[in-house]
Formats: sequence, C-alpha cells, structure tokens
Amino acid sequence: MQNKIFLTLNHSRLGLCLLGLLTLLALCPVTIPALVYALGSDWNQGFDHPMQGGDHLLTMIAVGVWAAQLRGRAIWLLPLTFVSVMSLGGLAGAAKFSVPNAEAMILLSCLVLSVLIVNQVQFNIRTNLLIIAVFAFFHGYAHGQEISASANLISYTLGFVCATLLLHGSGIVTACLVMLVCAIVFGNQAHAGEAATAVDTAKAAANTQPETQDKGAVQLKEIAVTEDGQVTDLIGIAASASQGDVSREQFEYRPFSRSGELVEVVPGLIATQHSGSGKANQFFLRGFNLDHGTDFITYVDGIPINLPSHAHGQGYLDLNSVIPELVNNIEYGKGPYYAELGDFAAAGYSKLFSVDKLPHALAKLTVGEFEYYRGLLADSLPVGRGNLLYAGEFNFYNGVWQQPEDSQKFNGQLSYTLNEDTWGVSVFAKSYTNTWTATNQIPQALIDNGTLDLYGTIDPSDGGKTNRHSFSTKLWNKGNNWKNDANIYAVYYDLDLYSNFTGFLNDPVNGDQIHQFEHRVQTGGNIEHTRFNKLLGFNMDNSLGLQFRHDEIMNVGLDRTINRQFLSTVSRSNVGETSVGVYLKNQTYWHDKVRTIAGLRGDFINNDVAVLDTASHDPFINAANSGHRNQVLVSPKFSLALGPWHNTEYFINAGYGFHSNDARGTTLRFDPNSGAALNGSAARITPLASSRGAEIGLRSNFIQGLNTTLALWWLESSQELVFVGDEGTTEVNGKSVRYGVEWNNAYKPTDWLTLDADLALTSARFVDTPDGETGNLIPNSVGRVISAGATVVAPNGLFGSLRLRHFGDVPLDSSGVFNAGSTSIVNLGAGYRQKHYKMEIDVFNILGSTQNDIAYAYEYAFPAAASAQTG
Repeated sequence: MQNKIFLTLNHSRLGLCLLGLLTLLALCPVTIPALVYALGSDWNQGFDHPMQGGDHLLTMIAVGVWAAQLRGRAIWLLPLTFVSVMSLGGLAGAAKFSVPNAEAMILLSCLVLSVLIVNQVQFNIRTNLLIIAVFAFFHGYAHGQEISASANLISYTLGFVCATLLLHGSGIVTACLVMLVCAIVFGNQAHAGEAATAVDTAKAAANTQPETQDKGAVQLKEIAVTEDGQVTDLIGIAASASQGDVSREQFEYRPFSRSGELVEVVPGLIATQHSGSGKANQFFLRGFNLDHGTDFITYVDGIPINLPSHAHGQGYLDLNSVIPELVNNIEYGKGPYYAELGDFAAAGYSKLFSVDKLPHALAKLTVGEFEYYRGLLADSLPVGRGNLLYAGEFNFYNGVWQQPEDSQKFNGQLSYTLNEDTWGVSVFAKSYTNTWTATNQIPQALIDNGTLDLYGTIDPSDGGKTNRHSFSTKLWNKGNNWKNDANIYAVYYDLDLYSNFTGFLNDPVNGDQIHQFEHRVQTGGNIEHTRFNKLLGFNMDNSLGLQFRHDEIMNVGLDRTINRQFLSTVSRSNVGETSVGVYLKNQTYWHDKVRTIAGLRGDFINNDVAVLDTASHDPFINAANSGHRNQVLVSPKFSLALGPWHNTEYFINAGYGFHSNDARGTTLRFDPNSGAALNGSAARITPLASSRGAEIGLRSNFIQGLNTTLALWWLESSQELVFVGDEGTTEVNGKSVRYGVEWNNAYKPTDWLTLDADLALTSARFVDTPDGETGNLIPNSVGRVISAGATVVAPNGLFGSLRLRHFGDVPLDSSGVFNAGSTSIVNLGAGYRQKHYKMEIDVFNILGSTQNDIAYAYEYAFPAAASAQTG
C-alpha cells in the first residue's frame, strides 16, 4: 500500500511567524529582567551567560530552528558543531587572543540566519556546517573574553555548553509549535493523494508510520494484518511497550467462565468473580485493587462502561452485557500516556469492538455442571449497502453453592453497519438484564471450625437485579489528508443490590444486610479530527478531540434491610455529573527511527448533589451534605519511540492522568451514619484525583514468530480516596506509589500452534502510613501475576487451549498480617470444528485447586450475638 502526502506552505506567512518569534526571543532578556541575575557557582555563571545577550540568544535559538527545517542529520549535526566550535572560540577569547570584528560577525550571524530561516534556504550539509562553524567561533570568542579570571574554566564551559544545547533544542521545539499554530490560524494548505487509506480508517491511518524521504511522495509502512483485519505487528505503530491489540483469532479458543474475563487478554490483569454471576468482576492491575473498575476505563463500541458515582463503587465496570462471540478485537494500553483517554484511565484502558458481520449464522447451546445452561443465536444479512446483525443470548446457572445462585441473564444486540470508501456509519441497540442470588465471601475461621460449609453463605437473601439498555452510533469520514471519527450514545441503567459482608457486626439483632440502588441515564459523545501534515519537512499527525458525558443518577442510595425488606435509610441522593474533555495530540516522525507523541488534555467536571431527607425523601432537606462542586485539570503527555533496530523498538513514556471521585463524597460534610462532622481530608475531597507515571520499554520481533515486550513502569497517585458505597462515607488513605516490571511474550512457531507467557511484578505502597494503620502496604494489591498458555488449531479441525493463571503476593491489610497467599488455576478448552458446526468442551480448574479466587480481611460477627473478629 502506498500513500502520498504533499504539503504547500505560504512562505510569507511562515516567514512573518518565524521572524516574529525570533524578534520576541531576542527581546526576552530586556522584557524579562528576572533572566538577568548573578549566580554564585562557575557552572551557574556559565549556564546563565548565554541568556543575558539578545544577539547570542537569538542566534542559538535560530540554529535550532534552521536545523529543524533542514531535517535529517542536520538536527544533531548543527547543534553539536555549534557548541564544539564555540568552545574553541571561547578558549581563544579566554586566552586573550586578538580577533578583529567579532561583534560585527555576531550581528551578521543574526541577520544571515534570519534570512535563511524566513526564506527556507537549504545548502548541502557541508556548506550548512561551515556557516554554523564560522558564526559559532565568534560567539564563543566574545563569551570567552568575558570569563572571570578566577572562574574554573571547565565548570564554566560545561554550564555554557548545556545552556547552548538547551537553546538549540528550544529552537527546534518552538519552531514546530509555531508551524502548527500557523497551520491552524492561517489554514494549512496541505493536500494528499490517496491519503489515509490504511487498514483501519478509525485507527491505523493515524498511527501508521511513514518512511521519511527527502523529496517526493511519502510511503506508509506496510503492516501485517490477520484475516480478521487486525494489526498484529505494532512496531512503528504503538505509542508504548504496554500497548497492544488482540484479534479475535488470539482468544476465540480460550475457555472463559464469564464474559468479564475477556479483559484478561490484557497482560498482567486479573478479573475475579465477586458475589456471583450478576455482579461486576473485581479487577487487579499494576498494583491497583481496581475494585470494580476505578482507574481502568473500558469502552465497548465507543461507550464508556465505567459508571461514576455508582451505588456500589466508583467507576463500576460490569461487562456482563458483552457477548464474547461478537467481540472482534480488544485494544489495550497501560499508564497515563494517551491524550485521548481521561477519567478512570490512570492504570490503563481497554476497548472492545464488535464484529460488523458474521461469516454464517450461529446457533450455540452450552450445557455444564451445576445446572449451567447457555444459548446463543446470532446472524447477519446484507441490507441495502450495509450489514444488519442481530443476536440473542440467555444464561442460567445455579452453581455449586448450598444456596443456588439462580442466575438468569439475557442479552440482545442489534446493529447495522455501512462502510463506503470515504465514510461509514454504525448503529447499535443493546439490551441486558440479569437477576441472581449472591455468593458473597464468608469468613475462613467459620469454615475451619465447621460453622459454615465452604459453599455456604452468611445471608441467603443476598443478591440483586440489574438492567442496561443502550443506543449508540459511530460515524467516520476521511479526505485526502484528514479523517473524522465521532460517536454519540444514550444508556439507561439500574441496579438493586443486596449484600451482607459483616454478618451481625453493626446490628446484632437484624444483621448487616444493605440495599444499594440507583437509576441512571447516561448520555455522551466523542469527536476527533485528525490531519496528516508535513510541517518543516517532517511528517506529522495532528488530532484535536472533544469528549462530553452527562450522568443523571436518580435516587442513588443505601438502605438497611433484612431479607431484602426495608429497615432504614442511610443515604439517598439525586446526582448530576457532567464532564467535558478536550485534547490535542501530535505525532511527529523526526526520522525513520525517531518519532514523538506529545499530548495535552484538559478536563472539566461539574457535580450537583441533592441529598434527600431520609424520612420524606424530599430534595434539599439535608442541605448540609448537598452542594455543587467543579474542577478543571490539565494533563500533559509525552512518548518517544526509537527504532526499530533489528525489529526492536524502544519507548520512553511519561504523563499525567486522573480519576474522578464519587460526587457524593465531594459534598459530604457529615457522616450519614452517625451525623458527626467530618474533619481533615475527608471533608476536602476534590472532584478529580490526579496521578503521574512514567515508563521505559521495548517491543521486539527479532526472533521470527516471537512478539515480546518488556516495560519498567512507575505510577504515583495523589490520593487513594474511596467513597464506600457500603457505608455511604469516604475512606481516606492518602498518596501512593507503585512501580513494577512486565514481560510479555507471544510465539507462533507454526501455523497451528501459538504459545504465550506473561509475567508482571509490582510493588505498591502508601507514601505515608494511613491513619489507624501500622503499615504502608496497599490492601489487595496483587504483587505477582503469571499467565501462560498454548493454543492448537489443527488443519483437520481439532483445536485446544490450555491456560494457566497465577497470582500471588497479595496483602490483605496495610501491615501484612493477613495475606491471601497465591492462586493457580489451570483451564482447558478443546474441540472439533468444521465449516458449519463446532463441538467443544471446557474444563475449568482441571487440577482441582482449592485456593481462593478472591480474599479480604475485615471485621465481622457471626452468628448473631457473636463477638467481633477479623478474618
């Protein structure tokens, strides 16, 4: 595939902008007196000296600007030549050699470089270096004459060289920014022939790396593509070592017990069951106990699934509405380095995309132990110039529990997709409903002493019901050198959840069952405009995006109940939460082996909370905990990709991210249980909690068939605040730091065999010991994750997948007294497939492990009138 991109720039407009820039910078020492000051050390004096003269400052920045225009080797040859020859001139000046007309040559350098830049003059590389060397000598000579006789020459020179290189770099960067502004303000006259027709219009066209050429057309890098149309070779495309895209053929043979486990294709992520088949999974990644989704955002066909200010937990992420057989690919990334991602994306993200059409109709029936039944019917047919897809799923399951789970799940999906050469549209309508009896955690001590069976329960009436209905549309179009992507969505969601985690700890008579509930309407959309430009001779992609979302949450709250019957109200609220995000992302190809991705994101959030009176439920009666809060947060991002050399690419990433806090916590001033006034951090919770992180890594295909990535990462969170939906209050834990290493491998030695193995090691600590605690460990942070598997797809139709999932080093409290130990589970899927039918068997936990999938440590009391204990 070949794409051609050309650029025409108005020279007069460019010249005016650059001339204005250089003039402004030359005046900086005059208009900003703070730049002129005396520093004590010789190094500081040397560093400060180039900043004090407008002619020197102008020339050194101009060298960087001209180097950026010349491209190629000139980017590093011109600055290095300048500082090298300047150092020789400085020695001549310090030795008091007589060199005539030095000041005249310095003035001439300002004029000559201005003319060369404004008129975009380019000579051969030797002539360019000669011009720079001549001027550099006279600048160095003038500075050398001003060196104090008592100064340490080496220290002074090092400071001077560092400042000069910094100014050269500033010239390169500021010139690119001016060119970008020039293109936006005056109108970029870039045009392209056959541009942006890469594999996936919505993604690959923006990310495909062009090979840099001095003249003529720009060729885009050819990328490997599976039969499903998914990118498999991400070298030259991904922004970090921890970014990936998993095609359907890489997970369709894996055994999954629940649809939420789909995101375990993200290396290092663990998704465990929690309280049965109807409730959202618990997620663990990079030392985060993500609870049900905080700090890990997931999109399904463009809709953010995480729910802010949720009745049960902030960022609640329920993937039970996903039908696994209709997922086409899963894109993922880790860390806060991606400008297009905002709330809940500090630890990472995943994006699930549905298939547009099916190769044939699908009728599937699954029968398993413990009264497991699942049916799926799906098909697609051409309608007009597009494809209509419909699907329906039911799933019944009782489980091994003494109290049958009685899970009844129904899913429906209807979509229509039309893709033309230059535009496309997809419309989705989905419906999901589920009812279940919960399988909550029970105390290990009660199992050990025989009070409870391993499959018993504290409260057999725990459970819930939920509904989710959504409508969304996605649109895209493209031109020769641009593309647009947009989507809008509307979601209705409700939940009724009954839970008793502590037995009779708080209410020795009626027990501690709670009822969490909400009704929500979620609306929003995203739009992104990308232009493929060639500025200052460098190929670049510039994206401008706008994201908006509003959640109207009606009667979200917490009641005390017994056997699902109302006892009393703890809190009830109406919440309106609006968020708007704007981002600018620039990807520049400086060289065929150097590219940068720089981003700047701004987010605004507005919370309106009306706490209802616990007796009459009239709004605003409880004005003390009602209120209005908003906040603006700016998050810069930067990534550097180097290579590939020997099919190996290297990455450096850094950025700021955030997650929102529960809106009710931001206006909470009095404990809804006791009525006591809140003090300290609990009374000053901000709507947004920032984080910052960095990463270095590599991605390699050096060995044929082996795709390996290695990443060393670090992440700091400003606060570990949690609004505890089970209590209606806020838990304050302060700042935290996490760091770790991840090594991921996928090997396909033959067409019929795929091997994979991933290792993630993490350290997670609070910066300060939380109040009332004796240690700084972060409870339920997973320190070790290992996953490995082998998948065989034989030409004769036989297939099989054997998978290991291991995680361990999980403290359950901050002091490490309680530890979850390690858990290793081996699952097997095998079968036989032909064109029109497939038979398969999935065996979960084939080694019969009795290790826990999830564990906690907290106080409880059971049975009634028993004393409190922790376990």
